[in-house]
Amino acid sequence: MRDGKWVDNGKGLVFGKSGQLLDGQHRLTACVRSNKPFETTITWGVPDEYFDTIDDCNSRSMGDVLHIRGESSPNLLSAGLRFLWLYVRGEIEHKDLRRGVVATRQLLQETLDKNPKIRGSVKFYNTLKSRPGGLLVSAGMAIGLHYLFSLVDEKKADEFFSSSIWIGVDGG
Repeated sequence: MRDGKWVDNGKGLVFGKSGQLLDGQHRLTACVRSNKPFETTITWGVPDEYFDTIDDCNSRSMGDVLHIRGESSPNLLSAGLRFLWLYVRGEIEHKDLRRGVVATRQLLQETLDKNPKIRGSVKFYNTLKSRPGGLLVSAGMAIGLHYLFSLVDEKKADEFFSSSIWIGVDGG
């Protein structure tokens, strides 16, 4: 934009019913940083809950969507949701937990909205992750399993994950 090479590709600014900017953050940032005005279309009044469909499965990650929604530890929550989503679908043993695309909207609706208490497992994980030696399992697996175990007995789930069995070799 600063060098005059920016072109209007037809992608405008999108504002939600609440007035929140849903799409166009990078273009507006470039405008401010380059001190160059630009012309574009503006769409007003899009339902705010449609935000997660903008750039879905493109540059906006699940963690990005959760962060913008105001979630705490959005990347950890995303990892836990991914594990839970695969588990519920019966695909946990067939997938590499770090690979593949899971649609953001589907993940949010089918998993987070139905399992809001998984946030508690993210919070619990945050208390464990800094222990010497760390954990022997990935964040997503630890959060997902803690959540599933806590559905049966939260206190026992906390005790189980706090035990030394989950601490890495360097931690004792």
